[in-house]
Amino acid sequence: MNCRPSNQKGYALLVVILAMFMVTMLGSAMFTMVYSDLKNRENQEKRIMLSYAAQAGVEESLFMIHRAISDGSTVPPEIELPLAETEEFYNGAEVVAAILKTGENYEIDCVASDEGKMSFRIIAEVSFKVNGSYEAEKFEILSYERSFIDD
Repeated sequence: MNCRPSNQKGYALLVVILAMFMVTMLGSAMFTMVYSDLKNRENQEKRIMLSYAAQAGVEESLFMIHRAISDGSTVPPEIELPLAETEEFYNGAEVVAAILKTGENYEIDCVASDEGKMSFRIIAEVSFKVNGSYEAEKFEILSYERSFIDD
């Protein structure tokens, strides 16, 4: 048997360790990118749902104003969408709309909030033209502002 000392001094081990390090870094970078993308998509979906919920609050407010004008009753100062409705359609967002009459016009300030820190707000100024029998003849949106509120 011929036993000669080897000239290799652990270079193969060093190459394997470096390759494993590179694969680990590449995997963690890919994981971070995928996780970040999922979080961004989730936030975007929340924002879209909150905008839909705020729009529903404005629509409900317009309906209540129109109904109050037609009935000759007073317009409620605040409207809150039922939780059962928001859970079914808007991921449980809390939707509250304040209605303020300013002369012949109405200002609707509607905020939809999720359980976290995100909110969506719509401020609309509308005008209802009423005939002699207190029925709305003409409806017009005078201004409409939409904005996200991230705390």
